[in-house]
Amino acid sequence: MKHFLILLCISICLTACSNKHYHWNGVVRDFGEYHFMKNGYILKATSTDDGILSYALEDSTHRMILKSDRKLDGISIYQSWAICFDDEDNIWVNSSDIGTTCWERIGKDTFQRTMLDQGSTLLKFMPSVLGRP
Repeated sequence: MKHFLILLCISICLTACSNKHYHWNGVVRDFGEYHFMKNGYILKATSTDDGILSYALEDSTHRMILKSDRKLDGISIYQSWAICFDDEDNIWVNSSDIGTTCWERIGKDTFQRTMLDQGSTLLKFMPSVLGRP
C-alpha cells in the first residue's frame, strides 16, 4: 500500500507539472502542447531564445501542417497573446503587439494565412473569447 501511495503521488506531480494538455477545447494562452479533441490537431506553442512566440500545428500523426513565421508574426511573449479554433476549424492568433492573424481552413489539412487590419471583414468572425478589436 505504501508503494502504491508513493507511485500515486509521483504520478500526480508529473501530471501537474506537464505542459501537455489533452482533449483541449479552449484558448491557448501559455506554452505547451495542446491536443484538440474536436479535430485531432496538436498545437505546440513555445518561445524562442529572444522572446518571440513560435507555434506549430500538427495532425494526429505529428505531421507538420503549419508553422508561425518569425518575420511575419514576430509576436512578443512579453505581450498578451492567444490562439484558438473557431467552429469551422479556422485558427485565430491574436496578440497585443501585432494584431490578429486568421489561418482560414480551405481544405482537409490546408490553411491560408491572412493578417487582419482594423477594416478587415474577417474580424467580425473572430471568436469572442479573444476579444474584439
